[in-house]
Amino acid sequence: FYKFHGKYYSEGSIYNNDFLPIKYSQLWKTKKKNRKIEIFFKNQKVINFSMSPKELSVPRIDLFDTNNLIDPLSTFLNILKENINNYKTTDGRRVYKMLAMKNIEGSENSKKIIIEDYLNIWANHNKNYLEYINIIYDNDMLENNFFPNRIKIKHRGLVFKLTKI
Repeated sequence: FYKFHGKYYSEGSIYNNDFLPIKYSQLWKTKKKNRKIEIFFKNQKVINFSMSPKELSVPRIDLFDTNNLIDPLSTFLNILKENINNYKTTDGRRVYKMLAMKNIEGSENSKKIIIEDYLNIWANHNKNYLEYINIIYDNDMLENNFFPNRIKIKHRGLVFKLTKI
């Protein structure tokens, strides 16, 4: 295991009942690496992108030429709000599709968001390290309970657990 610290921000607006980003940024630090990514959007297209340190390899996907694109936080909020996602998602390292929540068999309080059409922008492979996100509500998924009590993210065979405080 290794220590990880990350911050993820999204700014935008609500248009036609969808959360749409204007700016997305992420800052993360590990023992060996620090990374800062900023993405600016307009009409669900990337209009400006910066990454520090810069990636040395040539991108396999042109973010500026990809339509119908939003950030992961806006996608997640859209799915929580309406259980629908009409957009592709990018975090600056990959592009993928987050599907609407599906019931987890045997549980009334849990749903799963599946990740599909996963493409790495910089790496020469399309390994999907982000497999799914489980959403868990403690109160039988009441309508007034917008944010889940717990989130489990399966990534690289590990499960990261986030708990509402």
